[in-house]
Amino acid sequence: MSPKTSILDTFTLSHAERIMAMRDPDELIGQRGMAPYLRRWILERDDRGAVYIHEILGPDPSPETHNHPWVSSAKVLKGWYEEQRGRPYLDTPGTYVTKLHAGTVKHRRPDDWHRIQRVAPGGCITLFVTGPVLQDGWGFWCPDKGYVPKEEYVDPDNPGAIGAGCGEALNPTPNDARTREGFQ
Repeated sequence: MSPKTSILDTFTLSHAERIMAMRDPDELIGQRGMAPYLRRWILERDDRGAVYIHEILGPDPSPETHNHPWVSSAKVLKGWYEEQRGRPYLDTPGTYVTKLHAGTVKHRRPDDWHRIQRVAPGGCITLFVTGPVLQDGWGFWCPDKGYVPKEEYVDPDNPGAIGAGCGEALNPTPNDARTREGFQ
């Protein structure tokens, strides 16, 4: 492999499918007692970063965008997903939606706010690579509050469910995504 070649260049769907067939996922992400919206296989994780296979089964449960404390890249190996993106802390934040198909590589910085809003029928498989942690924690961008740390947003007794969220009264209906799925 040349110095400019990375795992994003060489890792294929057949690699992912082999690993996924050999063992159960290392993490199921979602609300306790409900079907997960993301299954994660950990290929490597240490203080330098991480390499994961993600099988995305549904949209992010939160209506708000979130960030991550590291630089990351995602390569879509199978299927597609639509991602709402933006930088809401700017004077003219705006958001836009990008549909990422198999073969697409998306790079993110810690200040890139995003949420997965739709996933291909049957799900989507990605290779997700992070760098080292560059900032303390991660959180959600609430329209009237700005940044809310994850620890304040999620339910402390069920980290896959929305707790205080943005502070709005949560009286979910059966069709509210926040009652169907959770996150971590």
